[in-house]
Amino acid sequence: MTEKRIGQLKYRLMESRYRISNVDRRFSEPLYRWNFIATKSVWRISTSGKNLYFDPDWLQKLDDEALDFILSHELMHIALGHVDRPKYYRGERYHLAADIVANANLTLLGWQREKMPKIGRIYTETFFPKSDGRTMTSLEAFACVPFDPSDLSESKKRGYMIDSDEYWDKTRVCTDGILILSPQDTIPKGLVSKNKASRFRAHKKEFAPAKEDAFPKNWTDDAPTGKYDTTDKQEDSQGYKSESDSNGVNEQIQMLRDMVKVNNSSQITFAERMWQANDPSTVDWRKLLCDIVQCDVIDYTFSPPDKRFADRDIFLPDYGVVDQKFKEVLFMVDTSGSISRSVLNGVFAELKGAITQFDGALSGILGFFDSLVYPLIPFHSISDLSSAVPVGGGGTDYCELFNYIRKNISPDSISSIVIFTDGQAEFPPIPLNDNIPVLWLFSKASVSAPWGRQATVRI
Repeated sequence: MTEKRIGQLKYRLMESRYRISNVDRRFSEPLYRWNFIATKSVWRISTSGKNLYFDPDWLQKLDDEALDFILSHELMHIALGHVDRPKYYRGERYHLAADIVANANLTLLGWQREKMPKIGRIYTETFFPKSDGRTMTSLEAFACVPFDPSDLSESKKRGYMIDSDEYWDKTRVCTDGILILSPQDTIPKGLVSKNKASRFRAHKKEFAPAKEDAFPKNWTDDAPTGKYDTTDKQEDSQGYKSESDSNGVNEQIQMLRDMVKVNNSSQITFAERMWQANDPSTVDWRKLLCDIVQCDVIDYTFSPPDKRFADRDIFLPDYGVVDQKFKEVLFMVDTSGSISRSVLNGVFAELKGAITQFDGALSGILGFFDSLVYPLIPFHSISDLSSAVPVGGGGTDYCELFNYIRKNISPDSISSIVIFTDGQAEFPPIPLNDNIPVLWLFSKASVSAPWGRQATVRI
């Protein structure tokens, strides 16, 4: 590749990166840490999470709008945790489901196009049952994609796929790549000095705050160093094969529609993560919380006062009444894609049990998190919990959780942090709790955290 062509590609990527960053800086942040690597060994474009690999011949044909879209599409895959999919979800069927969810979430940034030159049709809904990709996780969407594109002819398959997952899971090593743009490259003055024709736009009020922290802050530890990563382990990647035949996607979907009524579907979607307690609490909350914090013992009360002095002009408290009073407890509930409705119901039962065991004297703050932390909800009663709607569905990031707590909650305002989770994520190796007592409550007995108190609950 000539130096002139490398320079042209670099400048176009810089322009696109600049435009996207002007829409939402937090969303575009990883673009400034990626290495952009040109290679003919990838179909169109793919990302490993910290490197972006692309076919230079294909990328050079994209107009500004299409280039902005495809880079945003790769960012959304990472923001939603698609790149770190479970091994048994490798293959085109899961990839198509992840594309649908990513595209649908990009509509929150203003992308409304159904088709794009050199990219193709932009799917934002699943096929059967037909659902908006914004309302579900990639694993939920997977169940609503009843065919495997790899079973189709090459031309038909490419009608559904818009990018490649070759470098997802860090299972491939690029041996023929040319580094086009790295974080160390100097940004020229006057970049995008005139208003380009790109239609990339954002509805910021709709997009924030749920997505404004879409990228974990600890990603800076994995920032590229200027040389693209060749240390990823090589593994065999076997795509999941569906049992459906390859007579045609439309025929398959129509057969399903004839056989099954959509309203009988039992799929749990992102928007249906409601909770309700089916079983009573299994935890002695007084003991758990007293074990991790020093509670205030209150052995008197003015309501009612001491009756022995009722006939005198003396107003004294009645001693002998023992109660325990805590500062507010922060309860954080993992709502990532691996958390089922039954687990959420169990968590709700435990929270109700905590309030009940303290006779309504326990108040606190409830929050939901996956790779993001969603707006916190103060509670003083069970009814406050009942009105809370669990949101989430992405990957799990404990570092982002503690970063959020550090920034938004004073250590003096809470007595402890209780985290309900299945433990299916990487734990911070060192404590990030600012000396606030932490209790990990795991739904699986096989999980262990490197620090903090921990227990297993039967949920």
